Amino acid sequence: MKSSLPTKKNLDLPATCAADLAPYRPLSEVIRATEKLTADAAGLVHVIGHSVEGRPIQAIELKASTDHRPSVLVCANIHGIEYIAVEVALGFLAQAGHSDSLVTQLRQRTNIWIIPTLNPDAYERTWVQGGRGVLSELRTNANGVDLNRNFPKPSKNRPTWINFGGWRLGSPDPENAFYRGKVSLSEPESRALAHLHDRVSFHASANLHSTMGTVIPPCVNTAAEYDQYGALVRAFRDGQSKWGYRRMANRWFDRFTGEQEDFQHHQHDAWALCIEHYPLWFQPWRFRPGNSLFWRFNPTSPSSWVANDIPGIVGFFSAALEMPPPSQLN
Repeated sequence: MKSSLPTKKNLDLPATCAADLAPYRPLSEVIRATEKLTADAAGLVHVIGHSVEGRPIQAIELKASTDHRPSVLVCANIHGIEYIAVEVALGFLAQAGHSDSLVTQLRQRTNIWIIPTLNPDAYERTWVQGGRGVLSELRTNANGVDLNRNFPKPSKNRPTWINFGGWRLGSPDPENAFYRGKVSLSEPESRALAHLHDRVSFHASANLHSTMGTVIPPCVNTAAEYDQYGALVRAFRDGQSKWGYRRMANRWFDRFTGEQEDFQHHQHDAWALCIEHYPLWFQPWRFRPGNSLFWRFNPTSPSSWVANDIPGIVGFFSAALEMPPPSQLN
């Protein structure tokens, strides 16, 4: 099943770009693949909002085989340059159309939602520029806001002396790649996700990024929550088929950043992980001066990472479904 999508003449997308980014695809092909794979999986496409430049933000709903099941979310490409995240999300959706896949087995226990690209404007900008540009151009939305610093923080941070150029706490500087915007949820893309959370009670969320090869939980307040996230990261790592990612967390170092995970955990009572595909230690020569920014973030062979990481996502969701919501921990 598929709901009709709004069409606008000013959203025509180019079929090619200045530099060859194959095997990745332009946004128009991402949308076509999303619709076909959703139909194959007997799912439903929802338009949950529009970007700054008017592009639709699609969310795929795959209903469980029985009623009254919890829901989980796969959300990709909050940062435009991170194309590998889109390929993992589409790979996850593709498996839902196969009767014997891990995703189909998971679907027997839970309703699955998938957002292949939360930041379509930056995805398109990255394609048009052939993956070349500075991080503040290709990471942020059309207003120059890092959407993953635009969510409300649960509480004020403890004092900190080092912000690592905005990475740790976000930045008030519009020229910074981690610019958090004038106010929380100032951007239509982050508001679209927030409104979806208002309508759907998600038990867990896998938020897909690159390029560290780590799994990052939210900043949490209690030892019990911290320990539960340790178990969820192990479940993810145990599920990976070849290369395993490490947990990146520290109760004393972590701060509230305005990230998606903090918002989902503290405001919407969901288990949430940031998953950084394509580790820094893999093909380190990609960081040589002169290489395009795109190929520092995205592997030349995405299929191997799709195959490696989808079982980990399923493992994370399966473990989370055995846990109560964070608010119910003793």
